[in-house]
Amino acid sequence: MLKLTYIARLSDGLPLAAQMTHDSEIPNVEKYKQQRKQIIKQLQFNAPKNLTIESGPYNFQYEMKIP
Repeated sequence: MLKLTYIARLSDGLPLAAQMTHDSEIPNVEKYKQQRKQIIKQLQFNAPKNLTIESGPYNFQYEMKIP
């Protein structure tokens, strides 16, 4: 089940879209928001085309989309 969706421009980390279920449904939601920011910063320097990062019971999925 999708709990949190975040779409950002990798070049500068600008958030383009975000959606999440109610905060109470995701324990430690602030921790995952911080991880999201750190991942985007790190991907700016060395980004593969696809990536999955496991974090506790959740996964961060990254896909490079080139128009």
